[in-house]
Amino acid sequence: YNFMPVFDWTRTDLAHVLPDGSDCLSFDAEQVKQIRPKEGIDLPGWGTNYSQAQLRSLMNTYKGIDEETLWKNCRYFLDACIPVAEELDLKKAAQVVGDKKIELVHVKELLALTGYVRGGCSPVGMKKKFPTYFDETIILFDKIAVSAGVRGAQVFLDGGALVSYLGAQCADLTVR
Repeated sequence: YNFMPVFDWTRTDLAHVLPDGSDCLSFDAEQVKQIRPKEGIDLPGWGTNYSQAQLRSLMNTYKGIDEETLWKNCRYFLDACIPVAEELDLKKAAQVVGDKKIELVHVKELLALTGYVRGGCSPVGMKKKFPTYFDETIILFDKIAVSAGVRGAQVFLDGGALVSYLGAQCADLTVR
């Protein structure tokens, strides 16, 4: 979740390789200092998401966001989003789908497999219909956020309606 209204300048590399071979998001302050938003943003994902005109329009939309409003949004995130975050239990998920072991899709395979980039992956609208599973608690929420298909955009839906629309299954999938 990004509590900033438009921009997330905390990632300059979406797949920085660590010494153990795994990858993670990384941040390079010098690269961020070089950004001139009115000239365009050259960060991972931005080049494909917004044209110059769209970026200018987006920036104009948020001209009135002051520091106090931004901190209010951050407080909402801390109070409402963090307490409900859960960790996926891959062993439970493997049992639910009838496999011995499952793993997350590697970021390099994500676009070709789903049609989405990291940060924009959604259970709705993938190139291929995959079996979809949600933690059983999804039906307890009348409003959940899922990616709208592009990085930084969410759509809010009734949890039960989303399960129904996708023909998804619900199960105990999280670490408790």
